[in-house]
Amino acid sequence: MAGMKSWSVTASDNVLANTGFSMDENMLPSTLNNSIRSLMADVRKEWAQGADIASATPDLSAATGGYLHITGTTTITSFGTVSAGIRKILVFDGALQLTHSANLRCPGSANKTTAANDTAIFVSEGAGVWRCVSYVTA
Repeated sequence: MAGMKSWSVTASDNVLANTGFSMDENMLPSTLNNSIRSLMADVRKEWAQGADIASATPDLSAATGGYLHITGTTTITSFGTVSAGIRKILVFDGALQLTHSANLRCPGSANKTTAANDTAIFVSEGAGVWRCVSYVTA
């Protein structure tokens, strides 16, 4: 896992969090610029629109970007495992069912049938649990 998804909330644990840059103690000023540019790119990637995700395999841990379209009509029961606190804005391109479960916490603790252009914000609670914190119908 790379980028913000692999970062720790403990600053000292992030010395070698990403390949491509480091934040080593006493690093040379000439290497600091590239490290900060890499950090900026990681932050930007998390806010960018990522590649579409098929509803048949909706593993958000592999998603690039924080804004994604979910394609297809296959029922979704899980979004995979990422660190707690990671957020994803999802736009559903068609009708499918989100199945409320221990891994997918839907509003009202009930299954939700999406429609084209419905939008939801999901937040990872860690350990493969995702909570829908906002759902807007088209």
